[in-house]
Amino acid sequence: MNVSNLSDSTLDPCSDPLAPLSATFFKNISASEKGLIAICGVCVLLTVIVYLEHIHYVLNRYQTNMTVKCRTLEILALYPTVSLTALAALCVPRSVIYCHLINAIYIAVSVCSFSSLMVLYFGGSKKLSWRLKGEEVATRQPPCCCCCLCLPNLAAAVRNVRLMKALVLQTAIVHFLLTFVTLVLLSDHKFTPGQFTLDNAYPYLNAVALISSLLALFGQHVFFKLCKDLLKPDYLVAKYLALQLVIVCCQLQDGVFTILARFDLPVCVGILTTAVRGNEMLQMLLVFEMFLLSLLARWLYHRPQDITSELSCEHKQTQATVSGHYVMDKIEAASSANNVTSQLPMETVTHSYL
Repeated sequence: MNVSNLSDSTLDPCSDPLAPLSATFFKNISASEKGLIAICGVCVLLTVIVYLEHIHYVLNRYQTNMTVKCRTLEILALYPTVSLTALAALCVPRSVIYCHLINAIYIAVSVCSFSSLMVLYFGGSKKLSWRLKGEEVATRQPPCCCCCLCLPNLAAAVRNVRLMKALVLQTAIVHFLLTFVTLVLLSDHKFTPGQFTLDNAYPYLNAVALISSLLALFGQHVFFKLCKDLLKPDYLVAKYLALQLVIVCCQLQDGVFTILARFDLPVCVGILTTAVRGNEMLQMLLVFEMFLLSLLARWLYHRPQDITSELSCEHKQTQATVSGHYVMDKIEAASSANNVTSQLPMETVTHSYL
């Protein structure tokens, strides 16, 4: 057999762009790596168990309507979803792109659900606008408009609230369409992750996804700034940060490993290329991080404030209204009594005191 006819990927396994099959992958990793994968499996199982506990707690302890319960569970499902897809990408290296697309779609759905949950806490968009009447928020907010000093402040009107919700909602639609386009181009070998060339669709689709994500985060951040002061008892700031940490773990770490791969880090070992080894480390990190974040979410969402969260704003207003009406009724009753007493004859009044 002529060696010169062999492909470069056969001569140099580190240059093979195709990830190995799962059976080949497990044959070429060390015993310590197999042990870490087993630990990752246990962490994924614990993350799923924590989510099942969330389901039981929300459905049985939250005294709210079903819409609030569903939105809460949609947000909490983000942690087991990312954890399960990370484990799948870890055990089956060729499934990385599909798992990444699933994560991108569900992160977009979770961002939309969180914005909807904030509105539901107030009882709807109209009640939110009424509660925030006269309030304004600066539109010079991260991640894309923090340096635009010429942007005006935004009033908390129904139209503006719906505009911010639309900015958040578009990312779920855009990511779904991008996933479809990616799968089509992937089947035609015109999409190679991490390769920045003119004939590769990866940089173009990645740019569209980045712009969509930045707009969604901008809309959610403006919306969050409007609501956070009135929803302090519901730990809204901590819940918002817990959601942002998932986005940072998935998006930022993926970008870091993509940059490291261009410098051949981590080093190729046998048939395990730099991309495969980098993916292995990334997925392990995601599994451990999602387990810790699921415990943080358990601490945040298993609280009495959440049981009547969407009614808390209305309840305070209702109490104030009822108290005001009660005082006004007392004043009117006293005034009526004085008027009646002043209209009685002097003899009747004197007789009543005697």
